[in-house]
Amino acid sequence: DLVFLLGMTVALLGFTQKKLALTATGVAVAVIGRQTGILLLPGLTFGILYGAYKNKKNLKQAFSHALVLTLVALAVTMFQKWVVRDIAQPFAASFWVYFIGSIVDLQVSQAEKVRMVFEHLLRTIVPLLFLLSIVLALAVQMGRKKVKAFFKEADILAALLIAGAIVLQPVLVTPVFTRQNETRLSALALVPLLYVAARLWEAVQLKISKNSFYFLFGVFILGSFHHLYTWVGPSSAALFVAVRLLLAVVLSLFVINSVRRRACTKKLELVF
Repeated sequence: DLVFLLGMTVALLGFTQKKLALTATGVAVAVIGRQTGILLLPGLTFGILYGAYKNKKNLKQAFSHALVLTLVALAVTMFQKWVVRDIAQPFAASFWVYFIGSIVDLQVSQAEKVRMVFEHLLRTIVPLLFLLSIVLALAVQMGRKKVKAFFKEADILAALLIAGAIVLQPVLVTPVFTRQNETRLSALALVPLLYVAARLWEAVQLKISKNSFYFLFGVFILGSFHHLYTWVGPSSAALFVAVRLLLAVVLSLFVINSVRRRACTKKLELVF
């Protein structure tokens, strides 16, 4: 996972700096880390092509860059398959067994199936709550016109597509197969979401005090306590989710209040 995250970060950095070699290196590293590194391709290729079309640049060059990234990802995947024979088998062998739709075949009650799907989706969204709350709060404060323009930027769309593709993997896989591993899988989408949050933060020109930074740091630390994986933390999964939801709301309110205070300060500066 760490290798995948490193590769994805490098690929995003290369994409935003328009450096093909750096982007291709990041894609290769991400695919080496996890086969699902190939999920970077839809976002990156779309971002390259859309960016070229929007800025009226050389589309042929954009297509060639997208093709290079695709070939790099496929080459690394095939090399891994050749070196490690059992890699890339599950979905090719019997997709239905791993697809969430296979839950209909389980010999359990309908209520139990509903509970399994609900918990499955909840585990997928929980690790993303904090960043999603910040993104939504910042987007709301930008205003409708600015938000529309912001989310039409090629790098933002690419990051969101990458995040969506990563999250879609655990969503579509049956909970029987993931074995409560959805949280770890969807958490891999934090890097592109963090990029979107950082760009939004920059767009609203939000600056916070040292005390506010410590507050944010404390909220994230508090939210990291787990009911299973930390020595100190919530006593149950339900309490863990409840704490996460509460802290996500706190983060949203904090961001909204900070943006509004910043706007008031600017108005006062203009007056005086």
